[in-house]
Amino acid sequence: MKSKLLKKLAASAIAAAMAAAMLPATALAAPKDVGLVSVALCKNFQIGAGITVPDVTFSFTIRQTDGTLDGNPAEGDIVSEGGNAITATTAGEYYLAPVELSYSSGDRASNNEDTVLTKQAVLFQNVTYPAKDTQATYYFQVKEDIPNPGETGYTYDETVYYVTVTVPANNGTPLYTVATNSRNKDTEGGKIDGTPQNTTNDQTGGTDANGDSDDIVPNEFVFTNTYVKDATYAVDRDTDEEGPSDPRDQDATDGNTYDSDNDPDPINGNNNTINDVVGGEAAFTLKKVLKNPKDAADTFTFNLAVTYPVGIESTATYETKLNGVAGNPLKSGDNEFTLGNNGVLEVETLPAGTKIVVTETGVTGYQAKTVVSYNGTPGGDTTGARGANVNATVLVGENGGYVSFINNYSSASPTGILMTNLPFTLLILVALIGFAGYIYSQRRRAAMNDMI
Repeated sequence: MKSKLLKKLAASAIAAAMAAAMLPATALAAPKDVGLVSVALCKNFQIGAGITVPDVTFSFTIRQTDGTLDGNPAEGDIVSEGGNAITATTAGEYYLAPVELSYSSGDRASNNEDTVLTKQAVLFQNVTYPAKDTQATYYFQVKEDIPNPGETGYTYDETVYYVTVTVPANNGTPLYTVATNSRNKDTEGGKIDGTPQNTTNDQTGGTDANGDSDDIVPNEFVFTNTYVKDATYAVDRDTDEEGPSDPRDQDATDGNTYDSDNDPDPINGNNNTINDVVGGEAAFTLKKVLKNPKDAADTFTFNLAVTYPVGIESTATYETKLNGVAGNPLKSGDNEFTLGNNGVLEVETLPAGTKIVVTETGVTGYQAKTVVSYNGTPGGDTTGARGANVNATVLVGENGGYVSFINNYSSASPTGILMTNLPFTLLILVALIGFAGYIYSQRRRAAMNDMI
């Protein structure tokens, strides 16, 4: 049995060998790694809502190396750009021309939402490599040129990318591999791992022998920058010294245009007329006004749901003033405050782009309307149902933001009869009933006289 089995196995092996020998040579060739035919540098510029995109240019340096972290290329490996070999700097380093990506206010149509503005630049388009009759490998470091000191409000990306360029013999089409600065950094000065990587076989989520991330960016490498700034404040209502008049500078009672002689500053009120529209010298201001209150001492509960713009830590807090006295710090998420008639909550400093949804808890008999400034622009006013919750959304942009809640009290019952008029209504009803009784008695007496 064993001899028969061995004979069968031998025959199968011979047949397989003969079949393999008959295959074309190309079918037996080992698979070849394929790199990228081009690479693009990508810049993501993050900017919060309510902020005008600043005029800014980000610059990137591309340095040729020998594949180590700091080494320079060999003399025979120095590349050319635009037809000319690149030359060493005074520090003995070799750089391609810097890449620049610029932004301006025209880069986004609306400032009302957080935005990521993305721009790209294809690299190595004007680079030529030394003519060689064998395959050659070239190495580059790409990083953002970070000013020192950095510009106020900007965060910069410190990532360093390593690009490996594999050029086939006789200057064939270059193939590119991009690795992050954490990929296979050899602390002993060895080469950065430069194996060409197929875009369909992107290595992500793993680690190299040193325990560093081995992620490879298949087609582009990304630098991310963020811009933040503080919000300014809405103009003071008493004068125009701090800025131009706001269209909402008017007394909400009579609708007249703001008049400094009759409508006082909402913070420093100087006469008996109340200006319902609030501004003040704070990034955000909330004011409470009662019209025809049931009780002048009535108070109202407000919830402020705060969302910070991109670039601001969620743990950040900001000082508040409640009627001029320090209050609980404003934080991301929900914040609760209580205001009475003419009460004012101020947050003097906030990052531009902060969104605040202010909700007033409904109180029986009171109907609320809101007067809103959304990044310094009037709009978003609402009127709620009597006794119901009312909310207003405020964007505290670079021009600040504010909201007034103006409540009017009415004790209308479900039947529509004002409870404050109920005694008079009852007297009238009693009088009508008495009058009807008198008419009835007179008619009955007259009928009885007719019967006699």
